[in-house]
Amino acid sequence: MISLIAGGLLFVAASYTGIAVRRTYKRRRDYIASLKDFTDYLSAEIVFLKTPLPKIAAGFFGGRTGDTAEFGAAYMEYLSGGNGDNMSSSLLKGHDNAVLVSGFKSLGGGSADAERDKLKGLDAHLQTMLQHAQKELKDNGGLAYRMGVMAGIALMIIVA
Repeated sequence: MISLIAGGLLFVAASYTGIAVRRTYKRRRDYIASLKDFTDYLSAEIVFLKTPLPKIAAGFFGGRTGDTAEFGAAYMEYLSGGNGDNMSSSLLKGHDNAVLVSGFKSLGGGSADAERDKLKGLDAHLQTMLQHAQKELKDNGGLAYRMGVMAGIALMIIVA
């Protein structure tokens, strides 16, 4: 009886590990998608309405939670005179972090046309990152989940 309970607990633990890995891929994809939404929003606000950057950021990030809200708070701090050291995210790889941080830091100093051109480059990079993150979620996230369940079943059989 105890071996069945132990097997069940091992199954749950291994399955949850797979779920946690998949959740990390999903968080990464959602974070990149949210930043892409922000660049789209920025582009519309800057080009058509010529809204100041701090007001745009406050409007977009105001109701957000989680990783996007953390980036928004760091970005608004940078816009109000901070150094922007905490704008990078653990969800992104080193090069992607560097490109996004420098891209967002470069905004806010030129004409609407110059800002639009910067946003186009940033948006193109985010689009590539988003496609890659979606592929990783589909391939690696699904694989991690299935492997966790299979490992849990194998452990349960071995123990029981």
